[in-house]
Amino acid sequence: MARTVSWFIAVVPVRWSVDRARAHERRTSSRDGRASAGSEAASIVHAMPSASRVHVPALVVSMHGARGRVVDACARAVSRGVHPGMALAHARACCGAAEEFQHDPARDARAFDRFAEWSLRWTPRVHAWRDDGGEASPRPFVLLDARGCLRVHGGAPRLADRIRHALAARGIEHALASDAVAGAAVVRATAIAGAMAAGSPADGAAIARAPIDDLPIEALRIPVEAVSGLREVGVRTVGQLRAIGRDAVVNRFGPEPMRCLDVATGAEPWPFAPVRAPDPVESEFRFASPCACMQAVEQAVHASLESLTVQLRQRRRGVRALEVRVEGAGLRRVCGTVHLGVAVDDAAHLWTVLRPRIERLHLGRHEDGQGIERILFRAARLGRMEVHEPGLHGADRSPSTPLPALDAEREVALLVDHLRARLGEHACRRP
Repeated sequence: MARTVSWFIAVVPVRWSVDRARAHERRTSSRDGRASAGSEAASIVHAMPSASRVHVPALVVSMHGARGRVVDACARAVSRGVHPGMALAHARACCGAAEEFQHDPARDARAFDRFAEWSLRWTPRVHAWRDDGGEASPRPFVLLDARGCLRVHGGAPRLADRIRHALAARGIEHALASDAVAGAAVVRATAIAGAMAAGSPADGAAIARAPIDDLPIEALRIPVEAVSGLREVGVRTVGQLRAIGRDAVVNRFGPEPMRCLDVATGAEPWPFAPVRAPDPVESEFRFASPCACMQAVEQAVHASLESLTVQLRQRRRGVRALEVRVEGAGLRRVCGTVHLGVAVDDAAHLWTVLRPRIERLHLGRHEDGQGIERILFRAARLGRMEVHEPGLHGADRSPSTPLPALDAEREVALLVDHLRARLGEHACRRP
């Protein structure tokens, strides 16, 4: 029997606050554009400012009265001398015109929790760590336990490349490192993230291959006070810390630096706390006895879809792919997946798409003990639901008022869903 090889991948976001602030601004601009885009010209005018800000430095600031401090800065701002903790007035003098975002730690924390859940697509064991202690605290990270999953993804290098491409597509600047020891992977990724955040031209691949002893002591993620004390006595690398001796370090700086070193070298196991997978969005209806009445089956489907959409709205998500399972006594099990053009949280639209399929179900004969016993709907793929302003469309919209561009796209996608439900999956395609 082949032995499972231990392998861990650590992902450290480099500029999490900047990336999330920009993503939030893009979503807000999109919604504002639809609210004000009564014509195509209006949407073009709205899109111009964001396009012109592509090369403008971005700062995330925290205001304390009339004074502000920089919490996070983009790479362009760092290249001009800005760093976290700098006074906002000083940062403005360094950058000139800059795009400023108000720091929202609660939003960053929620986004990081969603990021940790998103990482479960690569492996069922994910450890996430973040600290709300302020700008001086180590960067948050996600540690993926890839043992048993490497063969599925085609090996460790291919899995790492897939994660890199997925993060880049989502606009997340990150540092990634992998190792057979969990602590070593975290230390290497932290060292790469520190070099990237400081604007250093250091090669991330070289840092990933370098011995642990050559990495800076900050990569061990030890307390800031201990780092300052160690640097005062000339200790700057992990190797220099190891050379001092355990007793001397513990007596002067406490047990935490040596504990972090033991975890990094594998002498002490990583305190892995798996992220709990989110509960699936699903709805089930069980009949008390086999049912062969189409009207009762339709009512059960309506009730299940209403329950499903309530869960979707609580999460502010819509379903993009809906798994359907119908089981019955004396009947063959029916399983399938319905793919939707846009995220949907409307039970009426889901019923419109499912109705032709439900009407074609074979219910059997009640006299022979046949009939439907169980109907299950599960959201196999979720999507973000855009927030629509009241009165923008629907009953409050005048028939002569044109739909905004994004709303028109949604209406077309819903129409395609209707046509596919009636004519077949391959009967209608969008150009």
